[in-house]
Amino acid sequence: MQIIQWLDAQLNRITMYRVLLYGLSLILVSGFIVSFLKLTSFTPIQLAASIVILLVACFATNRVLARGFDIPSNYESSLITALILACIIQPPTTMSRVYGTLLIGVVAMASKYLLALHRQHIFNPAALAAVIVGSAGLLPITWWIATPELFPIVAIIGLLILRKTRHFKLFGIFFIASLITIGGFALLQGMPLLVTLRTSVVSWPLIFFGTIMLTEPITMPAEKSYQSLFALLVGVVCAAQLKFGGLHTTPELALVVGNMFAFIVNPRGRFILKLQSKYEMAPHIYDFVFVPVNKKETPHFRYLPGQYIDWTLPHKPVDSRGNRRTFTIASSPSEPTLRLGIKFVDASSSFKQALLGMKVGDEIYTNKLAGNFIMPRNPSQKLVFIGGGIGITPFRSMIKSLVDSKQKRDITLFHLINTKEEAVYHDLFARAQSVGVKTRYIVKEGHLPTRARGLVGEFSPEYLTKESGDVAKNMYYISGPPAMVDHYVALLKSLGCKRGQIVTDFFSGY
Repeated sequence: MQIIQWLDAQLNRITMYRVLLYGLSLILVSGFIVSFLKLTSFTPIQLAASIVILLVACFATNRVLARGFDIPSNYESSLITALILACIIQPPTTMSRVYGTLLIGVVAMASKYLLALHRQHIFNPAALAAVIVGSAGLLPITWWIATPELFPIVAIIGLLILRKTRHFKLFGIFFIASLITIGGFALLQGMPLLVTLRTSVVSWPLIFFGTIMLTEPITMPAEKSYQSLFALLVGVVCAAQLKFGGLHTTPELALVVGNMFAFIVNPRGRFILKLQSKYEMAPHIYDFVFVPVNKKETPHFRYLPGQYIDWTLPHKPVDSRGNRRTFTIASSPSEPTLRLGIKFVDASSSFKQALLGMKVGDEIYTNKLAGNFIMPRNPSQKLVFIGGGIGITPFRSMIKSLVDSKQKRDITLFHLINTKEEAVYHDLFARAQSVGVKTRYIVKEGHLPTRARGLVGEFSPEYLTKESGDVAKNMYYISGPPAMVDHYVALLKSLGCKRGQIVTDFFSGY
């Protein structure tokens, strides 16, 4: 358990984009080693040429098109795409292959801008470019990274990515669906089942593809139910070995098909917002209020209370955490504005420093609306909310929605804070008594907020059950830092609560 906590702490120091960049870099370094040992069909120089060409093509294309479409460029995204392509295409050995390598990088980045709706790209850039260029016969898509020699490092990087994203279920469905499909074809063709399955895992790109490419958040469905179908569809198509004329089902084609499914069930867009106001709600905790720059886009921006969204804020210099961040929406869909509640510390990232320095009228970009941290449809279900610090923001969204709609629910809200000054949204929660919300504050030290109920000290299991009632009848929603979320999940399980009764939301360090 301590090892996992340490690992989470290290992963939370960097963004998902940096985890991918560092992971892909380590895989490619390993590729250089095996090519130097002559365990590949290409030389280290050819691999180096492939990487350089792709980095230049992707970076330059991204910069040019971003300026042309007046969209902030994210250089990390272009670098990640280039490194993924370097892992799946055969390094060039002829000038025609050099041109093909350059072309696939251009096509990948161009697809983000030319095949988009509401400024949101539809397809995984690397997968779509591989389908287009590979199908045209301009470059072989060999997935050379899938070899027994590189399997250990690919598996380790894949596990780190899954731990960071918490997409174990998504990968598991894809992996099992692929193996079942592969096994079925093996039996039909009279092939040895175990040997075939082992070869598929070790010498086929199931791990690399399923952890690094399948889990791209922007081109996958937002809702968990659709995510499962998405993973199942991609897994089956990926392993089906079907032919349609001159087109074969491949991992890259399977992901493109999955992306189309994701777009159909969950179309999303990219929106430009401007800062309307900001103020300090509590020491180092600020409330930001945004409105759409283009009011005509407002009807397209729909979300459910408790969901989150990606934010891109161009700024310089950019530190190792990049210019993107994921924040839960603190406002309710019933409000005309978009609200964020953010805590700042002395060692805040360059992103948060730039955010804090925003002035009224400054613009920020959003995309990838998602999240399943939403209330159940059954209004009679008794709910218990546990929010740690600024992890209270999704509950602010939910409760504000209930107050505005005058919908009554049986809810007990526990807000865990260090001091009474951190009791943000206190007035709203007090008014929410009219719709059945009972709020209790757990203050680490000092005193309770004015006219508030709760306790000072540790949040004990006895107090939890005393205030929220029968564990077997409740649905529990927990939001906060990963360690805090994991602690209360374990606590609830020890009290007899089933995992299906617990819904979690967590935020990594900023």
